[in-house]
Amino acid sequence: MNSSKKTYWLDCLFLTVLFGVLYSLFLGHYALMSPDEGRYAEIGREMMTSGHYLVPRLNHVLYFEKPPLFYWLTALSLKLFGLNEWGARLWSVIFSIIGCLITYIVAHVYYDRKTGLFAAGILGTSLLYFTIGHMVTIDMTVSIFITATLAAFLLGIQTPIGLKRRGYFYLAALCAALAVLTKGLIGFAFPIMIIGLWIILLNKWAELKTWYLPTTILIALLIAAPWHIYMQTKYPIFFNFYFITQQFSRYATTSAQRQEPFYFYTITFLLGFFPWSVFVIQSIYHAWPRWKHRHQRSIEIFLLIWFFSILLFFSFSQSQLIPYIIPLFPPAAILTARYFMQNMPKTRGLNAGFIILLLFAFCASVGLILIPHYYPAARPRALKHDLIITITALLITTLIAYIVYWRRKFRPALMMLMIGTGVIAITLLLAMPNLDNRSTKPLANIIMRQIKSTDEVFTYNHYDQDLPFYTNRRIGVVDCAGELDFGINQENDSSWMMHDDVFWQRWENGTRIFVVTELTDYQMLIQQYPHIKFYILGKTSRNILFSNQPNH
Repeated sequence: MNSSKKTYWLDCLFLTVLFGVLYSLFLGHYALMSPDEGRYAEIGREMMTSGHYLVPRLNHVLYFEKPPLFYWLTALSLKLFGLNEWGARLWSVIFSIIGCLITYIVAHVYYDRKTGLFAAGILGTSLLYFTIGHMVTIDMTVSIFITATLAAFLLGIQTPIGLKRRGYFYLAALCAALAVLTKGLIGFAFPIMIIGLWIILLNKWAELKTWYLPTTILIALLIAAPWHIYMQTKYPIFFNFYFITQQFSRYATTSAQRQEPFYFYTITFLLGFFPWSVFVIQSIYHAWPRWKHRHQRSIEIFLLIWFFSILLFFSFSQSQLIPYIIPLFPPAAILTARYFMQNMPKTRGLNAGFIILLLFAFCASVGLILIPHYYPAARPRALKHDLIITITALLITTLIAYIVYWRRKFRPALMMLMIGTGVIAITLLLAMPNLDNRSTKPLANIIMRQIKSTDEVFTYNHYDQDLPFYTNRRIGVVDCAGELDFGINQENDSSWMMHDDVFWQRWENGTRIFVVTELTDYQMLIQQYPHIKFYILGKTSRNILFSNQPNH
């Protein structure tokens, strides 16, 4: 092995260990967050316990909103490491690290080693990327499959015609198909959109014949299609709900009730790419080529298309959630790292970035101080102490980085930002148990200490996504269907999904029933049913657990 290839693999090993340690710290320190973490962990748990892996179910109800790949992975990690938060979150950590490695590889191949290392460091220490990398959610996984698709394409087009080049294109097909099996059509749509625009802008039509398109497309379809065909054959309603309702209608209409202003994702990206967002505008401007020079800067054109096409795609969407924009982060990290490597001496853009960073840190500190006063945290007093630590780390990091930069030590200043941001992110993880007020884990622990095989557990007037996971059982739902509505309509689940009047008849039949509901709903119940005896077993800042029988 020559020295350059050895260095290449040592860099990958270094990044894997570095981010493996950083992302694994306190991974199981806090409970699953509702709704997303509870939902996806529970679907994986049900696959593992039932042994039925082809048809996703949530609380034992048909759940066709997403394809199954992430659920399969979650079921595997839960089987290997047990029913716990660490096992449920493991795959998001793994894919986060893979994303950093892919970013390093692309930047190294097209630029140089230092750009690759800084690009990986920028990506891995971006606040939103770090956060989503610690959550049981499909968005990190699908984002990295899309990133891998585009990276394989970029590596393929700069490789001479032959077996290795063919391998890169087949790898791109594999990753695109896996993206489809993770979250649907965007796994094909985004690479086609980005590569298609790049072809048009650079007039690359003649190169299509060297991309092995017939076999590449065939491989992608052979991997992605079978599960969809199976589901449509087994459930004729699948196509309409999965494709039309969940993908096209959700994008084009407000049916999901997640509409935000057009600028929502621009603001979200700038906040989520912290601390590097103060340099991203300069980086984009620096990478933007003149029209006549576009053929000499094809990689910059590709990265810019990658960034802006996905940003605009989601900005026009009528259903908007923060994690959707994770695919923007790898190209932004590469462009920012390239800007840094070409502007090591102090420039006006870098000066402005560090000044804005300092101002932003002070503003963010004020915002963090106000959180316990405006957000109904689980433990406000403890949260205040946690946030003081976070604020201290934030101010120290930015002040030291600013001072080091003005002493003309640019790379140490960047390293300080990376290290400091990692520390800040860890302090936020440690604050999560005191911040999250939606978790039912404390109440589930009470249930598990008392429950017998004949007892039943219900949620009233809402569905707590994490409660089935923590109680390791199906949960009855009273007067609330929500995203379970589709599955309920396909199968008869009246014994578990019921209206208020049926539930109160069940309440009196002698079976012990545990009920979790919000405190506001409980106050309504005791006023509406003053003759019914409720035995309170536990409370959190948001929820209450009661039963029709006292503690045994």
